[in-house]
Amino acid sequence: MLTVGPNSMCDVCMESYMDGTGMPHAITCGHIFCRACLDSMQPQCPICRDQFSPEDIRELRVDSDTPSSTMVAPRVDAQVQHLLDDIARTANGGATLEEMQRVVDLCDVYHTGITQPDAQLSTPLGVSYLLLSTLLEAKRRLHSQADQLSEVTAARDDIRDRLTMELDVAQLRCQHSEQAWRDEREAGRRNEKALRVHYDEMNALWRRSVESMQLQYQSLRKELDLSRQINQLANHGKASSVVERSNTAIPRQTVAEGNSSRGAAKPNKVEPHKTP
Repeated sequence: MLTVGPNSMCDVCMESYMDGTGMPHAITCGHIFCRACLDSMQPQCPICRDQFSPEDIRELRVDSDTPSSTMVAPRVDAQVQHLLDDIARTANGGATLEEMQRVVDLCDVYHTGITQPDAQLSTPLGVSYLLLSTLLEAKRRLHSQADQLSEVTAARDDIRDRLTMELDVAQLRCQHSEQAWRDEREAGRRNEKALRVHYDEMNALWRRSVESMQLQYQSLRKELDLSRQINQLANHGKASSVVERSNTAIPRQTVAEGNSSRGAAKPNKVEPHKTP
C-alpha cells in the first residue's frame, strides 16, 4: 500500500494529500496527481509529457506513516515563495516572453545555488519551473509561427494585390479589345454596305449598257439585213442587164463571121461592158 508522507502533495495544485481535499491518482506513466487536476488538464502528463486516457486513471489507497496530529504542510522559504508567485503571475497570462524568460532565469539561478538540483525538480518549485519552461517554449513557437503566418499573410496580400491589379489591367485590355472589335465590325459593315451600293449602281449601269448594246446590235442587224437585201436586188438587176446585152451581141458576131469568110473585113472588136 502507498505511504504518503507529510510533504506529499499534488504537483499541479500544490495541495497536500493529507488535508483531505483530494486523494492521489496515478496515470499510466506512474506520476501521481489529484483527481481534480487530472480532470481539468489535457490528457498529457505535465511532467513527462506522456499521453494518458481518462480510463487509465487509478485512485490510490494511502496510509499515513505518521499520526495525523503531526502532519503539517511543508514550509516554504521566502525566496521559493517569491519564485512561485512570479511563476503563477506569469503563467496566468498577460506576461511577455521577456518576463517569462526572466522568471525562468531566476529559477535557474536558484537551482544552480543549491545542492542536488535534480532532486529539487520534484518539488513544487521544480514542477512549476518545468511547466513554465514548457509554456515559454510553446509561446516562443507560437510567436514564431505567428511571425511566419504574418509573413505568409503579407506575401498572400501582396500576391493578391498584384493579381488584382493584373486582373484589372487584363479586364481593361479586354474592354479595349472588345471596343476595337466592335468598331472594326461596324466599319466593316459600313464598307460592306457602301460596296453593295456601289455594286448595285455598277450592275445597273452594266445592265443599261448591255441593253443599249443589244439595241444597237439589233439596229445594226436590221441595217445589215437591209443592206444584204439591197445588194441582192442590185446583183439581180446587173445580171439581167448582162443577159440582155449578150443577146444583142450575138447577131453582131454572126455578121462578123460572114465578113471574115469573105476576107474583106476584120473581125469586129467587142467593147467590154461597163457596169453602170
